[in-house]
Amino acid sequence: MDTYHLPDVTITRVSEALHDVAAERLRRTIGKHVKEGRYSHLVDLRSLAELDSRSLAALIRALRVARDVGGSVGLIVDQPAFTRILSITGLDRVFPVYKNEADATAALARHDVVPA
Repeated sequence: MDTYHLPDVTITRVSEALHDVAAERLRRTIGKHVKEGRYSHLVDLRSLAELDSRSLAALIRALRVARDVGGSVGLIVDQPAFTRILSITGLDRVFPVYKNEADATAALARHDVVPA
């Protein structure tokens, strides 16, 4: 998991299943950046091999951390199976979902984001 900052958003790339330690690391990472005044986050799931219920729960916990202070979390997903999972669970209505970083940053620049 690595994190970098663009002018208007913090992006965290996830490459391992969000179970236990990794899930807690994601929650703490977003919490740390929120405390530093970075409220807009993207979680890049394009390197993730599977998206299971524990990973979905970890994403929801990370979203709560950001929303508690008026922030937001969007997802970058290019795997059709993941997009289908997000749709079936209704989480595509909870998280803004983008195919790539360019689409996400363009939407953020237009403020075309689901409100917290």
